[in-house]
Amino acid sequence: MATALIVTVLVVAGAAGLVALVVRLSRSMLDSKEAALLAGLASAGATVKATKEGGLYEGNDVLLELDGRELIVNAKYVSRSLIRANLLVKTGFLPWCIITRERAVHRMGKSLGISREVQTGDEAFDRQCYVDSPERAETVKRLLADAAVREAVLGLLALGFLVQTSTRGVEAFQIVPVAGSMKDVKSAEAARLLLKLASSVPGFGGLAFKTPGAVRNVPLAVLVVLLTVGGFLGSIALEDMLGVTMNRGAVLALVVGCGAALWAASLALLSLVARGSSNGMQALLFSGLLTLFGVAPFGATLGVGLNQRLDAGPVVTHQVKVLEKHTRRDQHHVMVEPWESGGRQVRVEATCEAFDPLEVGDVVTVKVHSGALGLTWVEKLADAPPPTL
Repeated sequence: MATALIVTVLVVAGAAGLVALVVRLSRSMLDSKEAALLAGLASAGATVKATKEGGLYEGNDVLLELDGRELIVNAKYVSRSLIRANLLVKTGFLPWCIITRERAVHRMGKSLGISREVQTGDEAFDRQCYVDSPERAETVKRLLADAAVREAVLGLLALGFLVQTSTRGVEAFQIVPVAGSMKDVKSAEAARLLLKLASSVPGFGGLAFKTPGAVRNVPLAVLVVLLTVGGFLGSIALEDMLGVTMNRGAVLALVVGCGAALWAASLALLSLVARGSSNGMQALLFSGLLTLFGVAPFGATLGVGLNQRLDAGPVVTHQVKVLEKHTRRDQHHVMVEPWESGGRQVRVEATCEAFDPLEVGDVVTVKVHSGALGLTWVEKLADAPPPTL
């Protein structure tokens, strides 16, 4: 009894110590990112006015004064492996908007008509920046109408920061790996540009703005779930009804071809739903990756199924001996002797009713089909073998 109690105490203490270590490590990663930002600001003469204690996934909010203006420094986890290191200047309510460098994926989305981006008319700004916002074009154009705003944004992007406006104010941030270094971050230059940006953005009065949630396109999310889950479950259900196709090389080509064709069709459907938003291309790529795991297997299984279900050719039967029996996750199959000289053992699927009474050495009747697409396949054993005399 005493030994069990000691073991229990040690296990609980060990678990508590491990949790404490993980929490401390998590906070130390956040603190290191904040410290990098604060070091640059301190060298520029910024002074700390107050600190609000953070939590496990979000670091402290450090309020500073720089050049007579206030800004807030903090860091928070945006995923298990990434941290957002952030500078914030509070202003009046602003529309939600994130401005990044324009990349190939953005240009592709616009050229295909999937992504919609507001153009300011400033050629240099429009060429270098990509503006992601759920707001109306007129609202975003008003936000970026002042040349000083666009100049400050370009300066922040050149320093390696992304820019965000929202009901919180204006923010400049970097997304860095948890174990990544920020020793070369130019936080003082970024802070001064952010203060300039905060002074230049227009006021929007009492307008109500859209704040995107975790899901910005609900119809697209619903379609992704239906395609992914439906495709995955459909492929499992279809596979249970099929026999074994023997032409392995040809089967691989059919599986890849049908899977790719159905996935391409699903991408076309997804693009219609994703079209028209500023993050349309990114949403399409992410959705396409998710549906790949459901739609492609269903397409592959469907191709094999069509080869068997549309087969109207003659059936060739063989009387062969059972050499092995196998069961895996309620799926049954037997290995039978080859009916062609020099051939290998042949796998034959079997229903539970046909499989249970079988014994190694029994003779079964195997039905072989030529296949509608020319891929030879073996029908699943569905009947119990005749009793051995």
